[in-house]
Amino acid sequence: MIADFRFVERPRTTDVVVRLSYARNGARQGVVIVPASIRPGMIQRGYPTVDDAPLPLSSALAFALNVAMNEDLALSITGDPSVWDPVWGTLIERSAAGVS
Repeated sequence: MIADFRFVERPRTTDVVVRLSYARNGARQGVVIVPASIRPGMIQRGYPTVDDAPLPLSSALAFALNVAMNEDLALSITGDPSVWDPVWGTLIERSAAGVS
């Protein structure tokens, strides 16, 4: 297990978010959503632009975690919780305000 992750139905606009879903072929995927306020700085620092496009889930999680750590922001998981593999950690359900 890697860690516990915060799952929210409606993430805050200030969080880095991974929206979980299945691709048509059944593959796990994630869409990374970053706050609009940090997008210009990310581009200036050479981050790749993901433009809210689905990525393989491992890539989406790695990218989102990197952005969240480097920008000192919270990371939230949303979307279809059945996509999550419990080997990666526990999805802890939280409200949008971060309170159980």
